[in-house]
Amino acid sequence: MARNKQQSRPERAASLERAREALEMRKNGHTFAAISERLGCSGNYAYKLVKQALLAIIQEPAEDVRALELERLDTMQHAMMEILGEKHLLVSSGAIISAEVLDNDGNPVHDDLTGAPKKIRLTDAGPKFAAVTALIKIAERRAKLLGLDAPTKTAFTDPDGKESKNPPVLFYLPTNGRDVPAEETGQAGVSEPA
Repeated sequence: MARNKQQSRPERAASLERAREALEMRKNGHTFAAISERLGCSGNYAYKLVKQALLAIIQEPAEDVRALELERLDTMQHAMMEILGEKHLLVSSGAIISAEVLDNDGNPVHDDLTGAPKKIRLTDAGPKFAAVTALIKIAERRAKLLGLDAPTKTAFTDPDGKESKNPPVLFYLPTNGRDVPAEETGQAGVSEPA
């Protein structure tokens, strides 16, 4: 199958056609020996052709689904970016919340024309935080879908944080209130249950 990447388009098309023909013959009950005789190849190569055709049947829809999922993720990401770019007013009980503007001394600032205290509408950071959380999940899903994340490597360490070549295996075997002799538990002085 690695050979297909080196083939020209006409060769690739001919190879795919042979694979399709091999699969059709196999679906109709022909043996690999009969397929190899008909196609003029070895039995092993006939098997590889059938396998290649089956993989193509599986891979093409999987690639289409992956592309569709990536488009959906792009749409969601675009919507979340719009939320990040917008100003969200703080609302409580259907009313926009505002606060008085104060000067450096903490006194209310008044409007020069009306004499009324100046007010500023408060913004709500909640929608932006929710959008950031959603963007992180979208990025994680995209990375998983594309296989971008490297596998996590774990190692056993001792209490000092140094890698341990022989990690200890500890077992806890509760006595459940039973009288167990000390030689069976490996502990000296096991007390009687109360």
